[in-house]
Amino acid sequence: MEVSITDAFRKIHPTDTVDDQPTVALVGPTGSTVSFQIHFRFPRQQRTPHWPKLDIVLDAEAVDLAAYRVDLVPVRCPIWYPDIYGYQTSEPGLLPDKLVALDLSAGHPLTVAPTHVGWNTVWVDVQLPDNRCTGRVHVRLAEHDTGDTLIDRTIDCRAVEVEKAEVPTSILRWIHTDSVADHYGIEVFGRDYWQAVEQHMRAAASIGTTAVLAPIWSPPLDVEIGSYRTHCQLLGVEKTGDGYSFDFSGVAKWIECSRRAGLTGIEVPHLFSQWGATAAAPIFVDVPALWTAPSTTTPTFGWHTQSNDPEYLDFLKQLLPQLREFLESQVDPDRIWWHMSDEPRQENLESFTNRTGDLVALLDGATIIDAVSDPEFLQVVQTPVVATSEVERFRAADYEPEWVYYCVSQSVGQANQFIAQTAAAHLVQGFQLYKFACAGFLHWGFDFYYSQYSRSTIDPATNTDAGGNFLSGDPFLVYPGPTPASPVTGSLRLAMLRQAFTSLQLCWAAEKKHGREAVIAVIDPAGQLDYAAGFPGPDRYAEIIRALVELAATS
Repeated sequence: MEVSITDAFRKIHPTDTVDDQPTVALVGPTGSTVSFQIHFRFPRQQRTPHWPKLDIVLDAEAVDLAAYRVDLVPVRCPIWYPDIYGYQTSEPGLLPDKLVALDLSAGHPLTVAPTHVGWNTVWVDVQLPDNRCTGRVHVRLAEHDTGDTLIDRTIDCRAVEVEKAEVPTSILRWIHTDSVADHYGIEVFGRDYWQAVEQHMRAAASIGTTAVLAPIWSPPLDVEIGSYRTHCQLLGVEKTGDGYSFDFSGVAKWIECSRRAGLTGIEVPHLFSQWGATAAAPIFVDVPALWTAPSTTTPTFGWHTQSNDPEYLDFLKQLLPQLREFLESQVDPDRIWWHMSDEPRQENLESFTNRTGDLVALLDGATIIDAVSDPEFLQVVQTPVVATSEVERFRAADYEPEWVYYCVSQSVGQANQFIAQTAAAHLVQGFQLYKFACAGFLHWGFDFYYSQYSRSTIDPATNTDAGGNFLSGDPFLVYPGPTPASPVTGSLRLAMLRQAFTSLQLCWAAEKKHGREAVIAVIDPAGQLDYAAGFPGPDRYAEIIRALVELAATS
């Protein structure tokens, strides 16, 4: 059996050439998570049906450990184009991504068997303590059948106290609680629902997420015209003569849940339909808080309601001031984000302007963000969230985007969360957000367990591309846990985006101590880093992290 140990800044495909890194050493800020990988494979010429197993003994000193088997998942749509830089492959196949938790019971070796030919991987997370120290992980790898030692090594793990600095970048991710409920077959707003939602929130918070999209009403996203997703409305609404009364108790429960999970803000759903703002958001009237219904139930306002419908606009003019007052009593006003319509198109510019004008006035002083790809919308969207593939067009219009996003369309050269991408495409995000002083980042797919347009549920472990319509990994970063109450199952991409957020924290900590120029000199000495250029490879990335830790250290 062949074995090797590497850092966590690379993905290892079963057919890769893997060089052991005998000098792997881990360093990070106190309280952070650092990682390494153990790889093993058996000789292909072996003909017996008995696959050899590997015993892994991990003895930790001053640090806590967690270990995961890296499972292969089917990647049918790695990238639309052949031979694109930054991808492990452009052909369909099985690629490493899913992290399945392993039992590290004290005093017992972890025995793992190969699940496929070629390299198999165990990912090890090392939780550094909250105080400055040097810990160690003693790693012994041995053949299970013979007891022969293959590697016997100690990995130093250094926790460094760094400057305390606030990260001014807000990170928003859309969690899709209806798809979570549909995946498990559970009742929306039931006990199991809240357990599952909190587990997904915790996973989002673990990678630096500030807020997730709250279903105050069912978000008008990712459906065909005329169709609805499973309804889940936190908001209670009652018609009272010419007016409306509102019950925000369901929203309060959401905020409480998100706080427990480690989130600090709230993202309000869009007021109008996606890709054009032609219709109202799906909102039920004369329903209590925490209202749900089958997708076949027609809401009071919805696709049949034109976006300029006087009754709907009157409803919003009554709702928004009261909702805003309530939210600002519960959450820091600077951590509340509002939306009008997602990705309006150029042909919708006039109607978008007409629809949103009066409502923007009602939200004066609040933060309104909307994803856009066309600089024409600079005059009508308060805070554009610009697709990273379109940044150059906005720069040509003399606008450096404050907020950015990527989705399935940002696949040629851009950082993203696709399974087939190399680790560099995930790890670089922290450096990008720092270099361009981004106020925020938005992503649509944290846990979209549906096919395209939410037509049907899918199992993301076997269907990674929303039914063949997206690039694999675009719709989700996590896999659902075995039960609603279980922690979600992570991914290599989730772990690497956690590291990317740590690097963003380090950049701001180092700037506080030494200034911005000193940080840029470390992360981008050649001045080539951009949204689609200058990504450091694994060895260079490790050097940068070590340098940032030293730069940000308090002493």
